[in-house]
Amino acid sequence: MTAPRNTPWGPVQTRYPIAPGICWVSTAGHGGLMITAEQADRLLTTEARGAGEVFDGWLCYEEDCLYAVALYEHPEWAKAGALDPAKPSDQVKTEAWHALSAWNPEYLLARGIEPEAERYAHAKLRAERDRRRAVQDPDLIVSAVMACSFWPSIPAGAVQVWTADGARHLVTPESYAARSTRGGLNLLSACVPFRTA
Repeated sequence: MTAPRNTPWGPVQTRYPIAPGICWVSTAGHGGLMITAEQADRLLTTEARGAGEVFDGWLCYEEDCLYAVALYEHPEWAKAGALDPAKPSDQVKTEAWHALSAWNPEYLLARGIEPEAERYAHAKLRAERDRRRAVQDPDLIVSAVMACSFWPSIPAGAVQVWTADGARHLVTPESYAARSTRGGLNLLSACVPFRTA
């Protein structure tokens, strides 16, 4: 099993072999690194194996975020043609650490590796937003629209926001716009209710 024909992302269009049982693949719309379970057992940590997606006897690390798990452990795999083959391994590992800090900090933490602070803060914020969305938090704003001709039911000078519980609220444009200066989550409790005259 050294050349996959299918992936979690669709049929393989291009393969970039790294070693027997390890290759970069691309499909019509996505791609990533694929490694046989046998090779993964030999070459990857328990944490890296746990992060991969199991597919037809392969562990898969998609190209947007999970690839960084494999490259953090084996930066030399970036030289296989799918990525920048001239990039030094230490630079590949640093870039993988940055990506992991932002998108998969749990992998780093499980290995006792400190994530990069700023990217990790964004990852924690994203996780908290996702958690609040999943429990339909009535304070989490998930969408908004200002009064305009497409939304005639919204009073002039108001912003209508929807919260994770599906409720609609009217807030002042100034308080809604200030969310970008607050950092963090976009919360209804931080907005000023709009009052009609």
